[in-house]
Amino acid sequence: MSYRLPHILAVSLPLIGGVVMFGWRGAGVIALVLGAGLVTSVLLCKVGRRGRHLQTTDVVWALLAVCLLLPAALASAAGLPWAIGIGALVTLAVWGFGGPATSRVPIPAVAVLLVGIVQPSRLEQPAVLGAERPMVGDVLVFETTTPPERPWYRREMGTIAFEPPAVALQKHTMGIVDPDLLLRDALPPFADVVLGATPTALGGSALLTLAALLLLAKTNRFDALLPMLALCVAYVMLMALPHAGNGWGLFASFGDGWLAGLTFVHYQLLSGPFLVTVALLAAMPGIRPMSLQGRIVFATILGTLSAVLQVYLSTSLGPLIALCGVALLTPVLDRHALPRPLL
Repeated sequence: MSYRLPHILAVSLPLIGGVVMFGWRGAGVIALVLGAGLVTSVLLCKVGRRGRHLQTTDVVWALLAVCLLLPAALASAAGLPWAIGIGALVTLAVWGFGGPATSRVPIPAVAVLLVGIVQPSRLEQPAVLGAERPMVGDVLVFETTTPPERPWYRREMGTIAFEPPAVALQKHTMGIVDPDLLLRDALPPFADVVLGATPTALGGSALLTLAALLLLAKTNRFDALLPMLALCVAYVMLMALPHAGNGWGLFASFGDGWLAGLTFVHYQLLSGPFLVTVALLAAMPGIRPMSLQGRIVFATILGTLSAVLQVYLSTSLGPLIALCGVALLTPVLDRHALPRPLL
């Protein structure tokens, strides 16, 4: 319990921000996933040897972690079966793989990717609450508009729907949207992305995700090297990767110079699940290598692959796919990096 409690508190911080930005439907998604998962764990705890070793804290952490990647729109008549099914599936995976601390499979990431493959529309969030009615408004009753010009805490508007930043960024990297028009017209204020005040997942607040990372860094059982190194590598890669209409790097496509290019990189890093992936999912003991050399290689590959997949495949799912792929290398990295006994 003492080991898992800081991790549960850490994943709860971004979820609090999600409830503020998406209201009772955000809280409803958390309650549905947790309820379905805990009921499933009660049934599975009596099944075989794995059931006897099933820890409630492991189940709660995995359920809260998957909630970070889900939209508040699942708390609806159409999304209700999906929320319940995700909760049951995650608990079943924790039971089958032996818990997040020992599993080589990033269970929350895999669950969300399965939903994205089977029914991508279930991961879409249409709107976000305004500053007038945080926490209590209905996020599915909204007016459609263009991305607001004023930050969330300064605009006097109710629930509004606009194109998520991740979708606008993907259109730019595909060459559909002019880069200068992207920053001027298609993206909300950067403060909204930092706060999570955009149509995104419940764990979309970059500020609270960083606060969760700092909370975990104060414990002796968390290695902050991996997320920080992965973040630095992804930052450099996003500055250098070519894309549609650009021969050598992202900076070349912005007529306003390198400051506009840096702004684009910041939007790329904070608009999707990259921070949640590297800060709260990738550093789990079962996912990351045990040796220092292995963790350095792991973080480098994760940051590189995340940036490549965000630019060329999907800003919303790229980091999750990268984590699932790099996690397969953990046994290999441990085998070659851990010291071998002399005898």
